[in-house]
Amino acid sequence: LLADSRLIDAGHPDSTDADGTIADMGAYYYDQAGQPLRVQGVVTTPTDSRIFVNWQAAAETDLASYNIYRSLDGDEDFYSAVPHTSVTTGTQYVEAAPAEDVTYFYRVSAVDDDGDEGLLGFMEHGRISPDNTALYMPDVYLSRTTPPDLDAGTAFTLEGFFRFPVTPAEERKFIFLGWEVSVATFPDEAGTLLRLIHNENSYDGIVITDTSWHHLALATDGSTTTLWVDGYAAAQSAAGFNVNGGWLQLGNPGSSAQTIEMDEVRLSNVTRYSAGFIPAALTDDENTLGYWRFNEGSLDANFPTVYDLTGNGLHLALDGAGQAAWNPDVPARSDTENAIAINEIMPNPLGTDGGKEWFELYNRWFTPVHLQGWTILGEGANESHVLASDLEISKGGYGLLGQTTDSASNGGYVPDYAYGTTVSLSNFGETLTILNGSGAAVDSVAFGSSFPFSSGVSMELIRPDYNNNDSTSWLAAGLSYGNSGNMGTPGMRNAAFSGTIALNNTGIDYGYVTEGAEAQLSVTVYNQGVADLVLSSIVNETETFSLSPNQATIAPNDSIDIFVTFLPQTVQVYHDTITILSDDPYNPVNTVILTGSAINEFADIVVQGNGNDSLFSYQFPFTRLGY
Repeated sequence: LLADSRLIDAGHPDSTDADGTIADMGAYYYDQAGQPLRVQGVVTTPTDSRIFVNWQAAAETDLASYNIYRSLDGDEDFYSAVPHTSVTTGTQYVEAAPAEDVTYFYRVSAVDDDGDEGLLGFMEHGRISPDNTALYMPDVYLSRTTPPDLDAGTAFTLEGFFRFPVTPAEERKFIFLGWEVSVATFPDEAGTLLRLIHNENSYDGIVITDTSWHHLALATDGSTTTLWVDGYAAAQSAAGFNVNGGWLQLGNPGSSAQTIEMDEVRLSNVTRYSAGFIPAALTDDENTLGYWRFNEGSLDANFPTVYDLTGNGLHLALDGAGQAAWNPDVPARSDTENAIAINEIMPNPLGTDGGKEWFELYNRWFTPVHLQGWTILGEGANESHVLASDLEISKGGYGLLGQTTDSASNGGYVPDYAYGTTVSLSNFGETLTILNGSGAAVDSVAFGSSFPFSSGVSMELIRPDYNNNDSTSWLAAGLSYGNSGNMGTPGMRNAAFSGTIALNNTGIDYGYVTEGAEAQLSVTVYNQGVADLVLSSIVNETETFSLSPNQATIAPNDSIDIFVTFLPQTVQVYHDTITILSDDPYNPVNTVILTGSAINEFADIVVQGNGNDSLFSYQFPFTRLGY
C-alpha cells in the first residue's frame, strides 16, 4: 500500500496488523512500526481574514510535536516537502495573514520524541472569505457526503435564502438531504411552484411569483417534515429525515435552464421552527452543524468550494456544466420588530362606519411576510381578531385589511383580508396594534385628534420608515377611491410617499437660429418629494426638436436636465411640446412649450436706392440684409 492509501488502518477495529496498528483493508498492509499513527480529523475553517487548521490529538504517549505542511499547489508532493512549521502544544494552526483569492493546502503529521514522523493526515484546503456575496448557480450544484456520526439526534433543520430568477422549464430538485427528502421547483402559470418530495411522495407548497429573496427551511422533529417558505408552513409530510451518512446537495447539474441563487445556508441539530415566523439573518450557534455564508467571492479553478464556517469541515464542492457567478449578498436583517409598518388608516369613512373601515400594512422586510395566525388589536375590550387564513405581503408590498369584502357597501375598496367588525376604530382616535404569531407586537399606532384624519379622509404615512406614532409623520389623503367620496389609497402606495415634480420653466424660446445650424437648451426637473420620482416618458412631437433623456428616475431632493436640441432646416417659425409623464400622483402630466425661428444663412434681399431705403421701413424677421 502507498502512504496515502485510504485502506491503511481502515479494517475492523478489533483486528491488528503485525505493526500493532488497526488492520489495513486488503491483502497487503503498510508497515508503521516505530512511528506515530496518521493524524486524523484534519479540518480547515476559513474566516474573513484567517484560516484555522484543527485536528484530533494523537494518541502517542511520546508525542513531541506536529509538523504542518502548507502549499499553494494541490498536487504538491508533501512527502518530499519541508514542513512549513511545527506545533508543540495544542492541535491548531492558524494562517494569520492569508492572501485573498488564494487556496492554501495543508497536511499534518505527528512526531515522537525520537524524531520519528507518522503518515501525513489527508489533505485539506482553505480560502478566506472577505467578501459579501451570494452564489448564482445556473445548472451547477454544491454537494458532499455527510459523516455517519454527524449527530445522534432526530430533530434537524436545513435552511437558507434563495432567489429564483427564471421559471424552470420542468421539475428540478435543488435541495437534497439524506437520501429520502428533497425540494423541487416546478413551472406554474403564476411563477415557480415549490414542492416537497419525501420518499417519492410529492407535496405541493406555494408559488413564488417574484425574483426577490426567499427563506426556505426543511425542518423535522423526527416524525414529520415541514417545508417552510418565508416563515409559512407550505407543505408537510408524515415522516422525518436523518442527516447521518447521507448526501447533501444544493442545486442541480441538469441542463434544463434551472437558475437559482443562494446565500446563508445553515444545517442544525434542532427543529428551528414550529409556528409561523418572520425570516431573519442566520447565525452560527451551539445547535449549528454546518454554516455556509457564500462570501468567498471567487472559486479555485481546480478545487471550487464553498466553506463551512462551523469547524465541522462540511465544505461543499461545486460541480456541473453551468457557469457559477458571485452576486451581491442577501440583505438579511435581524430587527424583525421593524418588518411591518401600519402605513395608512381609515378610521372614519363617510356615512355609517360599520364595514367601511380599513387599514393598510407595508412590508419593509427583505422577504415576503405571511400573516396567518397574527392578531389585530383595537383599544376596546374584546377588540381583537386572529387571521385565520394566510395573507402574504411581498417585499415592498402592501396588505389591505378591511372589515368586509363587499366593495358595493364598504365604500369601494377590495381588501386582501376581511377581519369583520370585531375591531372598530374610534372616530376620535385609539391604539391599533398588530401582533405576530408568537404574540409579540410588530407595530402599534396610538393616534388621536392631532393626527390628520377626518370624516371620509384617511391618513397616510409619509414614508414607511417614519415614526408612525408621531402625528407629523402623517398627511391627510388627497386622492379619492370608490364612488362614495372617500379619500385614500387603500392597498397601494400612499400619495404622500411619492416623488413631487417641479420644473424650472414651462417654456423654451430659442429665438433666431440659422437654418441648418443647431442650438441646445435645457429644462430642469426637480423631485421635491420623499420617494423616487419616475419619469416614465419624456417625448416631443416633431423631428425639428430632439431631446435626451427619454426616461429617468430622480432621487428625492435631486434633479435632472432634459437637453433639447433645435435643428431647423427651412426658414419659418417652429413650435413643439414636450410631454413628461411621471408617477407624481397629484401632477402626473407636465408639458414644456418649445418655440424657435429659423433665418437664412445668406442675405436674400438687396435694397435699391429708389425711395425710402431706411431699414426701419422693412419688416424681414427671417432674413439678413445685404447690398
